[in-house]
Amino acid sequence: MALIELRDVTFSRGARTILDSISFEVGAGELVAIIGPNGAGKSTLLAIMAGALTAQSGSVFFDSRLLGSWNKSDIALRRAVLVQSTQLAFPFTVDETLRLSVPDKARRADLASHCNRAMVEAGIMGFGPRIVQELSGGEQQRVHLARVLVQLWSSGSSLPQMLFLDEPVSGLDLKHQLSTMKLVRSLVGENLGAIAVVHDMNLALRFATRVICVADGAIASDGPPESSLTPELLEHVFDIPMTKFRSNSGAQLIAPS
Repeated sequence: MALIELRDVTFSRGARTILDSISFEVGAGELVAIIGPNGAGKSTLLAIMAGALTAQSGSVFFDSRLLGSWNKSDIALRRAVLVQSTQLAFPFTVDETLRLSVPDKARRADLASHCNRAMVEAGIMGFGPRIVQELSGGEQQRVHLARVLVQLWSSGSSLPQMLFLDEPVSGLDLKHQLSTMKLVRSLVGENLGAIAVVHDMNLALRFATRVICVADGAIASDGPPESSLTPELLEHVFDIPMTKFRSNSGAQLIAPS
């Protein structure tokens, strides 16, 4: 069953139409990568699905209910959002930051164990007493990944949840790009779906169960990564010759020709 459903969603800024009659649905068990050139509307699309922006026309549903009909405390138990950049106004420690987004209705009895698990998974174990603003950009990104995981895990919800990630590997080194995407893929299952805006085609190819390519305000392709990420599509969308090949280990890779 679809957790997120978009029906003919259109969004404009001034005279420019950024998204034009977009329709698709995403369910638990999927890791959907949204790709496309700069300015294609990827982050706007994610923000509309997460409820941070409202489309001028069309409808967005979460678990078969109009997204706008959910109150904030209830939706916070069912979905978490990692934005591109999060700036903290006060010198919070990592421990304090992980607790910032725990919903009022969340079950708090196991909060400490959820925080420890999230720090382990995000590769920041031992960072608890450190001030977030004193960390590197990549370390801060991993802190906020851990924060949204704590939000979902502490909710106590037995119903399917959705994780929205806007460029989750931005600012991370290669090791942590891979570990972050591997972590998200490992979490996706019967009770969790994830939608991530990514720029690296090879991360989408390797980890996503499905790829939605956005270009010129429309969906250029939507399907499994190995069949939908073709050199022809990518050349058309990114206006650069592309090639697809296999590494010595047998993994499929994409690169400019």
